[in-house]
Amino acid sequence: MIDSIVLQQTAEGYWSLDQKFCDTLNTRLGDLEPAIPEMIKDKTHLWATLLALAFLEGNYGSKREKWALVSKKAREYVDREVTEGRSKLQEEAMNCLSDLDLFIA
Repeated sequence: MIDSIVLQQTAEGYWSLDQKFCDTLNTRLGDLEPAIPEMIKDKTHLWATLLALAFLEGNYGSKREKWALVSKKAREYVDREVTEGRSKLQEEAMNCLSDLDLFIA
């Protein structure tokens, strides 16, 4: 599963909110799109990136060495896109995945 997520990251550091991404997370696009926070409604790449980071952290935190470089690149992308409210967006991504029961127990 880690490999599937990692391989979908673009060279710029983001993920796309598309069906392939949703399939990897084992959810539906229709569940993730309505959850996009209002302050980034037009930035689906940013939302997908926040979700991917939350998914990796929530499910594979103990295997961080396998995705640390991917995370670094993604965080750099997020830093370029978000000038304020980053921690709130990260929290919303974690809550979205938790609400959808997408964390592996």
